Amino acid sequence: MASTGAKPLSFLPKADAALLSSERNPPAPRPEVVGPIYDPEHVGEPIESWSQELESCFYPPKTNPYAPSSVPDKPCPSPRYLRAHLAKNERLRLSMLWYYTRDIINEPELLAGLQEKACLAQESTGWEYAVIGILDVNVYIRLATVGLQLAILPRGETLCAHTVTQPPGNVFLLPNMMEDWRFRQSPYAERGGLTAYAGVPLRMQHESGECVGLGSLCVASATSQDPLTKPQQQTLARLADWIVADIVLCARAKRQRERHRMAELIAEVERDDDDVVSEEPVLRIMRSAYPDATISLQSSRAGHIETEGGRPILSSNLENGLWEDTNYIDEFITCSNQQDTPSDKVVRFVAAHCESTLGPSLLVVATKDFRHIFDDVDSWFVRTCAGILSQRWQKRLLAEVMTAKETFLRGISHQLRTPIHGILGAAELLAEDLKALGSQGTDPKPNLAELVKPVVAFGKSALYLETISAAGRDLMSTVNSMITLNRWTDIAMADRQYAVHHIEDLETELAKGVSDIISGDTRYKPSIFFNYDLPPNRQSLRVDLNLLRDSLLPVVINAIQNTRTGLVAVTASMGEDGKEFVVDVQDTGCGIHPKDQQRIFELYEKVGEHSTRAGLGLSLAVKFATLLRGSVELVSSERPLLSLNDEPCTGRGR
Repeated sequence: MASTGAKPLSFLPKADAALLSSERNPPAPRPEVVGPIYDPEHVGEPIESWSQELESCFYPPKTNPYAPSSVPDKPCPSPRYLRAHLAKNERLRLSMLWYYTRDIINEPELLAGLQEKACLAQESTGWEYAVIGILDVNVYIRLATVGLQLAILPRGETLCAHTVTQPPGNVFLLPNMMEDWRFRQSPYAERGGLTAYAGVPLRMQHESGECVGLGSLCVASATSQDPLTKPQQQTLARLADWIVADIVLCARAKRQRERHRMAELIAEVERDDDDVVSEEPVLRIMRSAYPDATISLQSSRAGHIETEGGRPILSSNLENGLWEDTNYIDEFITCSNQQDTPSDKVVRFVAAHCESTLGPSLLVVATKDFRHIFDDVDSWFVRTCAGILSQRWQKRLLAEVMTAKETFLRGISHQLRTPIHGILGAAELLAEDLKALGSQGTDPKPNLAELVKPVVAFGKSALYLETISAAGRDLMSTVNSMITLNRWTDIAMADRQYAVHHIEDLETELAKGVSDIISGDTRYKPSIFFNYDLPPNRQSLRVDLNLLRDSLLPVVINAIQNTRTGLVAVTASMGEDGKEFVVDVQDTGCGIHPKDQQRIFELYEKVGEHSTRAGLGLSLAVKFATLLRGSVELVSSERPLLSLNDEPCTGRGR
C-alpha cells in the first residue's frame, strides 16, 4: 500500500456510541407548554371512558380494511364534533407508554431517526404534512413533524387521539373530513386548516397478547385527497412498526446503561473497606440511583408498609416485591385525564426483605411519579442492596460477638478463680475443724463447757458449708452467663420465633426463671410482685417470648441480688396505641452510686469491688433487648427500666 504521508486512522469503537451518520441540522427547540389550544371551551373537561356502545356508535367496522373509515349515522342530539375517548385498556396503555418513552425527548439519536421516518411517510403519500407523536394521559406530544410545528396538544381535541384507540393494523382514513359529521367542525378542521387525515397507531403487544397504542404516525393535508392506496397504507403500517421497534430498542439500551451504572454503584459499596457495617453507604447509592424517589428502611414486623401521603399497605399486597395503587391511578385516569399527573402521594414502590438494626425489615423505594414504572432491573438492584444491608448487619453482630469474646477471655481467669478459692478455703477449714473434733478424748463426766463445744463446732461447720454453697452458686451463675455469651452468635443469627402471647405467659416464664436461680439460696429472701398497667384491650403482645424472658430475667435477678430481704416490683405497661411495651423493675436496695451508673451495662463491670458475681447479667440483658429492637436503661439509681419497641398484637382481655 502506497504511503501518502498521512497518519493512518485507528478504529476504537464504543459499544454504546452514536450511529456514524452525516451531519444533520440542529433539532428544533422542544415546546414546554401545551398549545395551540383550538377548543378552550372543553379543554378543562375530561374525555369519556371507553365503552362498547361508544365504540359501535362512533367507529363502525369497515367491510374493506383498506377503505376509508366508515361514517356512522349522526345521532340526535349529537356533539358539535367527536372528541377523543380513553382506550379500552387505558391504564395498561399508559403504563407501557410511560415505561418505554420515559425521557424520550432527551434521546437525540432516536428523535433524528423518527424525523427520517416522518419524511418517508410524507414522501410515500404525497400529502403535505406528517406527524409522529405519543399520546399521554392528557396531551398528545409531537416528536417529529413535516410541514407542522412541534407541539404539545390537548388530548381531547386532537385527531391522533382517535387513531391511537383504533384496532391494530387499521388505518384511520379520512380523505375528506368535510363529508364526515364527526370531524367537519372539529378544531383541526375549522381552525387548524386540515381537510384530509390518515393515521396508524404505534402498536405494541403486551405479554398477555393484548395490543396497545403508544401514539400514532399520521399524514394530513389542507385539501381533500384521494384515499390512500393499499401499498401506501401498508407502508404507513410498516413505518409505524419500525418506529415502535426503535423506541423499544432505545428504552432497552437505556436500561442496560442504567443497570451497568447500578452494578458500578454496588461494586463501589462492596469495595468500601472503611465502613463495612453502616447502612448509610447502601442508602447513599440508592439515593443516587433514584434521586426523585423516597428511600426508606422499615420494620416488617407490623405487616404493613408506611407510604408518604397515603394509607399503610399490607405486605401481603406485594406482587414479586412490587406494588401499585391501581385504584388511585384508575380514578385519576377516569375523572381527571384533562390534567397533568399529580405528585401528592406514593403510587408505586418496590421492596425487598432484609435484616437491619430494626430487625426483620423491608427496604423500600417509593415514587409519587405516575410515569416512573419499576421493572426487573429495579427489583434486582433493590434486592441486591437489601442483601448487602443484611450482610452488614450480620458483620456488625459478628464484630460485637468477637469483641465480647475477647473481653470474656481476658476476664475469665479472675472470675473463675475467686469463687473457686472460696470453695477450696471453706472446705479446708471445715476439714481442719472436723479433724480437731475427732482427735479429742472421751470424758465420762463432761462439764457444761465440754457439752457446748460440739454445738459450737457444728455451727462453724454449717457456716463453712454455707460459704461453699454460696460460692458454688456464684460459680454456676458465672458459668451459665459465660455459656450464654459464648452462644451469642447463634442466638443473634437464629430466626425470631414471633407469636402472640398473653401477658401472664411472660409472668410464668419470669417466675420459673427466678425460682430456678435462687431456689435454696438462703442469702436472698425478697418479696417479688408482678403488676400490670395495660389498656383493657391490650392484654397480649406479639413477641419472641424466649428472647423477652432472657432480656428481663437478668434485670430481675440483679434487683434480687441487691435487695436480699427487701421488695422487688416488676411492672408491665403499654401505651394506648400499642407501639411500646415497657417493663419497670424496681427494688428497695441501696442504689447505685452516680459514678458507677454509666458502666454497669458493660461486660464484667460490677458495682461492688469485692463482689463474687461475674458482671455479665445486665450486659446480656442489653444484648437480648437489642435483638428485640429494645433497650435497657437506668432511669434512676434505684429503678432499672427495660423498654421494648415491638408492636404487640391486641389480644382478648382478662
